[in-house]
Amino acid sequence: GLGAVALAGCSAEAGPREGAGHDGAHVLAESPAAQARVAALRAQFRIAPRTRGEADPLRRLHPWPSKPLPVLGAGVVERFEAGDHGWRAVVHESARRGVQKRARVELPARADGAVRVTDETSGMGVAFALEGARAVSGAAAEGLVVYEGALGGGVDVVHRAHAEGTEDYLVFERRPDREELRYRVDVSTVAGLRLVSNVLEFLDAEGTPRLRVGTCSAEPVIDSRSKVVLGVRPTRPSAASRCGTERCRWDERRGVHRATSRRRWHASSAAL
Repeated sequence: GLGAVALAGCSAEAGPREGAGHDGAHVLAESPAAQARVAALRAQFRIAPRTRGEADPLRRLHPWPSKPLPVLGAGVVERFEAGDHGWRAVVHESARRGVQKRARVELPARADGAVRVTDETSGMGVAFALEGARAVSGAAAEGLVVYEGALGGGVDVVHRAHAEGTEDYLVFERRPDREELRYRVDVSTVAGLRLVSNVLEFLDAEGTPRLRVGTCSAEPVIDSRSKVVLGVRPTRPSAASRCGTERCRWDERRGVHRATSRRRWHASSAAL
């Protein structure tokens, strides 16, 4: 299916609630319940190894694992500090070394708020929010933030922030009635948009891509991978601010009954 960008105004949301103290700053405390949920998800949702004779040209740059691996990657965030709009991810210095294009990430206190990703070099940023998300507070677990039941019906949202941006995972215990996810994207500081090989690029005034977002991907449990087709249709911006609604959905030809959906929002040099 194709998605669309319809430019319109955006609303602001409240900042984070105070957490435990850390060097004079408020941080999002580790949650035993969220830690248990992450452990369960890593055990349940694993990428299947490639079978003999299976061909996938998309895996030339990113080889398919030889053994089942958890879909949720290891966290690299040292702590989440209270920021202007949410929880600012403080990435371990070891995970920042060698990263050419870095991005700052601020996650919302509640699932219905906006995630902010800002390119550190240019200062250009975008904010995106998942439409239909509930006012569920986020909980920290091993460098991840879990919004349990964020979409209702047992659908969790998990964010894995890192030095280049963030990955958002949506966990489906069963096939949803509506196989579609919609994101509202604030592009008020972005000069232009460009769609290249199904990757949406956010451009500065000189046409340089500063941030990118890849296609959605559904990761089934020890099963084949379901791809999503993303499309963009820009419309006339408003005078005050510019926002876009981006839509992604699973390919209807390949049903997924239990899966995680993943997106990467990151600086322009990061690999997809």
